Amino acid sequence: MVGSDAANVQTRAVLSDDGSHYVLTGEKKFATNAALAGMMTVMARTPVSENGTTREKVTAFLVTPDLPGFEVVKNNRSKCGIRGSWQAVLRFNQMRVPADRILGQPGKGLKVALGVLNYGRCTLSAGCVGGAKLALEMAVERARTREQFGRPIGQFHLVKEMIARMAETTFAMDALTTSPRGWWTATPGTSCWRPHFQTVLLRGLWSVVDDAVQIWGGEGYMRETGLERMLPRRPHQPHRRRGHGSDDGVRRPGRHEGRRRRNSSRCCAPASTP
Repeated sequence: MVGSDAANVQTRAVLSDDGSHYVLTGEKKFATNAALAGMMTVMARTPVSENGTTREKVTAFLVTPDLPGFEVVKNNRSKCGIRGSWQAVLRFNQMRVPADRILGQPGKGLKVALGVLNYGRCTLSAGCVGGAKLALEMAVERARTREQFGRPIGQFHLVKEMIARMAETTFAMDALTTSPRGWWTATPGTSCWRPHFQTVLLRGLWSVVDDAVQIWGGEGYMRETGLERMLPRRPHQPHRRRGHGSDDGVRRPGRHEGRRRRNSSRCCAPASTP
């Protein structure tokens, strides 16, 4: 990933000769809940005159589905996660938008887009904390009630270590979200840190939920437990469970990765028995 080039939108808007409306032409591939919304914000490139020169800049428009030329190509694209929201594909076929539906000033839409993006990072990150807390609670309860080899699995050192790591990560995520409030507000000079916080919290959530799946064993791999829905949107992260049990039960400590691989053949009892 190299990030989204928010300033390089390809949808274009041209002001009509009489100045009453803009004509929008283009397509949006990831329009959140657009097939359900009664109003949405659309970014488009518009010619803007400044200091005697005309340049194309991003302008934010308020668009409603009843405008001529508005088309929903696809209601919802199936995603790897965050299935609670729809991602629609929209097409604007010479769509006429009244000139008074500009959000902010012409050519200032990029600032609006980045502001919305930063706010979304805050809310998504805060949601990670709630998911981690729930996964931790489920893991602790499962460790108390699930028995293997004649005793609760919570008595095994490996499981204790996993729960301690989960609690440590969850506490850090909670502190990062609630304590330094200036990072999430409009305090000057703090917006550049929000993507880093989002990354830390997403990775923390993945780690906590992944450990919870291990503690739940085979049942944790079943969608009915709800753990799958807590996993963040990181499809590139390979899940450690391959259908033949957890790899935590076969890993041994070693100084180098090669030593760990050699020792992995000397496995103990599988940790994923339901």
